[in-house]
Parts: sequence; structure tokens; C-alpha cells
Amino acid sequence: FVQDVGISALIWHHGWLPEGYSSLLLMVPDGEVALILLANGEGLSAPFNLEAVDILRSPPAMAFIEAMLR
Repeated sequence: FVQDVGISALIWHHGWLPEGYSSLLLMVPDGEVALILLANGEGLSAPFNLEAVDILRSPPAMAFIEAMLR
């Protein structure tokens, strides 16, 4: 997905296998940085309803974005 958050566009993708694994990839092209998270459970995607296409629902993503804004 590509999502405009006002200050920059974010490129992101998530993966999720119920009762299996989850993943989150978040790239900030303007800052030339990326976050790659992999988990042995559903915790990176399922609880935050990322199917609604809003990365700002994800606490790990928000922590990364806030750190990049400092």
C-alpha cells in the first residue's frame, strides 16, 4: 500500500496467517529507511485491522514513524 500521512508518503505491506505468523514492512522513501518486522504469531497484523488500509492503526508502525519524525 501507499499511504499519504501528510508529511510524507509511506509504503507498507503486511502479511498474516491466522494462528500462524504475521509481518509488517514499512518504508519511508523520503528518509530512506525501512522497518521490517516478523512474528511467530498474529500480533503484528490481526489486532489492528490493517485490512482497512490504515498503517496508523498499528502501534509498532506508529512508534517507528514517531521516531523518524524526531
